[in-house]
Amino acid sequence: MSPAELSSAAQACVDVVSRGGGDAIAAQALNYVSEATWDALVERHRGKGCEALAARGLQAAGIFVCFTAGGTMQDCACVRDLLVNEGKTLFDNLLRGALQNWGDLPSRMQDAIAAPGTLTA
Repeated sequence: MSPAELSSAAQACVDVVSRGGGDAIAAQALNYVSEATWDALVERHRGKGCEALAARGLQAAGIFVCFTAGGTMQDCACVRDLLVNEGKTLFDNLLRGALQNWGDLPSRMQDAIAAPGTLTA
Protein backbone atom coordinates (compact mmCIF):
# COMPACT_ATOMS: atom_id res chain seq x y z
CA MET A 1 0.00 0.00 0.00
CA SER A 2 1.44 3.33 -1.01
CA PRO A 3 1.45 6.39 1.23
CA ALA A 4 -0.90 8.06 -1.25
CA GLU A 5 -3.39 5.16 -1.00
CA LEU A 6 -3.26 5.27 2.79
CA SER A 7 -3.71 9.03 2.81
CA SER A 8 -6.68 8.79 0.43
CA ALA A 9 -8.34 6.07 2.50
CA ALA A 10 -7.71 7.98 5.73
CA GLN A 11 -9.32 11.08 4.24
CA ALA A 12 -12.32 9.01 3.11
CA CYS A 13 -12.74 7.81 6.71
CA VAL A 14 -12.49 11.33 8.07
CA ASP A 15 -15.05 12.55 5.55
CA VAL A 16 -17.56 9.79 6.31
CA VAL A 17 -17.20 9.87 10.09
CA SER A 18 -17.18 13.66 10.39
CA ARG A 19 -20.31 14.07 8.25
CA GLY A 20 -22.46 12.09 10.65
CA GLY A 21 -21.09 8.67 9.84
CA GLY A 22 -19.78 8.29 13.38
CA ASP A 23 -23.31 8.61 14.70
CA ALA A 24 -24.51 6.05 12.14
CA ILE A 25 -21.76 3.63 13.15
CA ALA A 26 -22.65 4.06 16.84
CA ALA A 27 -26.34 3.54 16.07
CA GLN A 28 -25.57 0.33 14.18
CA ALA A 29 -23.40 -0.92 17.04
CA LEU A 30 -26.28 -0.30 19.45
CA ASN A 31 -28.36 -2.81 17.46
CA TYR A 32 -25.92 -5.47 18.68
CA VAL A 33 -24.68 -4.32 22.08
CA SER A 34 -26.00 -2.22 24.93
CA GLU A 35 -25.16 1.47 25.14
CA ALA A 36 -23.04 0.77 28.23
CA THR A 37 -21.06 -1.87 26.33
CA TRP A 38 -20.54 0.44 23.34
CA ASP A 39 -19.45 3.32 25.58
CA ALA A 40 -17.04 1.03 27.44
CA LEU A 41 -15.59 -0.30 24.18
CA VAL A 42 -14.98 3.20 22.81
CA GLU A 43 -13.51 4.50 26.06
CA ARG A 44 -11.32 1.45 26.57
CA HIS A 45 -9.74 1.74 23.13
CA ARG A 46 -9.71 5.52 22.63
CA GLY A 47 -6.13 6.70 22.42
CA LYS A 48 -4.84 3.13 22.19
CA GLY A 49 -5.80 2.38 18.60
CA CYS A 50 -8.05 -0.30 17.24
CA GLU A 51 -5.76 -3.32 17.01
CA ALA A 52 -8.00 -5.38 19.29
CA LEU A 53 -10.98 -4.60 17.06
CA ALA A 54 -9.46 -6.03 13.89
CA ALA A 55 -12.26 -8.52 13.10
CA ARG A 56 -14.02 -7.28 9.96
CA GLY A 57 -17.33 -6.67 11.72
CA LEU A 58 -15.62 -4.52 14.33
CA GLN A 59 -13.31 -2.58 12.04
CA ALA A 60 -15.96 0.08 11.48
CA ALA A 61 -16.06 0.51 15.24
CA GLY A 62 -12.26 0.58 15.27
CA ILE A 63 -12.22 3.33 12.65
CA PHE A 64 -14.69 5.28 14.80
CA VAL A 65 -12.46 4.79 17.85
CA CYS A 66 -9.41 6.03 15.92
CA PHE A 67 -11.33 9.05 14.67
CA THR A 68 -12.64 10.03 18.09
CA ALA A 69 -9.16 9.69 19.57
CA GLY A 70 -8.07 12.69 17.53
CA GLY A 71 -5.05 11.04 15.94
CA THR A 72 -4.36 10.79 12.24
CA MET A 73 -6.34 8.23 10.33
CA GLN A 74 -3.13 7.14 8.59
CA ASP A 75 -2.09 5.68 11.95
CA CYS A 76 -5.32 3.69 12.32
CA ALA A 77 -4.53 -0.03 12.26
CA CYS A 78 -8.05 -0.86 11.06
CA VAL A 79 -7.69 1.40 8.02
CA ARG A 80 -4.26 -0.03 7.19
CA ASP A 81 -5.35 -3.64 7.73
CA LEU A 82 -8.38 -3.28 5.49
CA LEU A 83 -6.38 -1.71 2.69
CA VAL A 84 -3.51 -4.18 2.87
CA ASN A 85 -5.60 -7.32 3.25
CA GLU A 86 -8.78 -6.47 1.35
CA GLY A 87 -7.91 -3.73 -1.13
CA LYS A 88 -9.55 -0.42 -1.94
CA THR A 89 -12.84 -1.81 -3.31
CA LEU A 90 -13.56 -3.91 -0.22
CA PHE A 91 -12.40 -1.05 1.99
CA ASP A 92 -14.92 1.26 0.29
CA ASN A 93 -17.68 -1.35 0.65
CA LEU A 94 -17.00 -1.86 4.35
CA LEU A 95 -16.84 1.86 5.01
CA ARG A 96 -20.13 2.50 3.20
CA GLY A 97 -21.71 -0.57 4.79
CA ALA A 98 -20.74 0.65 8.25
CA LEU A 99 -23.35 3.36 7.86
CA GLN A 100 -26.07 0.84 7.03
CA ASN A 101 -27.25 -2.48 8.39
CA TRP A 102 -24.23 -4.33 9.81
CA GLY A 103 -25.96 -7.62 9.10
CA ASP A 104 -25.23 -6.91 5.42
CA LEU A 105 -21.48 -6.42 5.89
CA PRO A 106 -20.51 -10.03 5.04
CA SER A 107 -22.45 -9.92 1.78
CA ARG A 108 -21.07 -6.48 0.91
CA MET A 109 -17.58 -7.90 1.20
CA GLN A 110 -18.50 -10.93 -0.96
CA ASP A 111 -20.24 -8.73 -3.56
CA ALA A 112 -17.05 -6.73 -4.03
CA ILE A 113 -15.06 -9.93 -4.50
CA ALA A 114 -17.51 -11.13 -7.15
CA ALA A 115 -17.43 -7.79 -8.99
CA PRO A 116 -13.97 -6.24 -8.61
CA GLY A 117 -13.80 -2.50 -9.06
CA THR A 118 -17.45 -1.89 -8.26
CA LEU A 119 -19.24 -0.76 -5.14
CA THR A 120 -22.46 -2.39 -4.05
CA ALA A 121 -25.44 -0.23 -3.22
